[in-house]
Amino acid sequence: MTHLFWLAQEGGSEPNGMILLLGFVFLFLAMNLLIGGPQRKRQKQMQKMQEELKAGDKIFTSGGICGVVTNVRKDRVQIKTSGSSFIEVLKSSIQSLDEPEKKDDKKADAKKADDKK
Repeated sequence: MTHLFWLAQEGGSEPNGMILLLGFVFLFLAMNLLIGGPQRKRQKQMQKMQEELKAGDKIFTSGGICGVVTNVRKDRVQIKTSGSSFIEVLKSSIQSLDEPEKKDDKKADAKKADDKK
């Protein structure tokens, strides 16, 4: 990219410092938008999901623990893992909710199974 700026200069002298600075600023802004934008969107979705937790939600933690939320506090939740085991974890460690399958998905899966027979 800088070679184009050098060729645009008269007599092949060194490029103007302002043009190089603008090129770097443009490159920095483009990289920030391409990489930072989707990351911020995912972070907002994760924070919203963690704020909307309620008793009865099936969750997965970042440590791989699966369970059902039984009690929600300001920054922690209590989950039931199996039998009578209860664990208290930070909301920030919750990675995702276990979404139940939609009825349409079950119908599509059943149709695919019938088509294979």
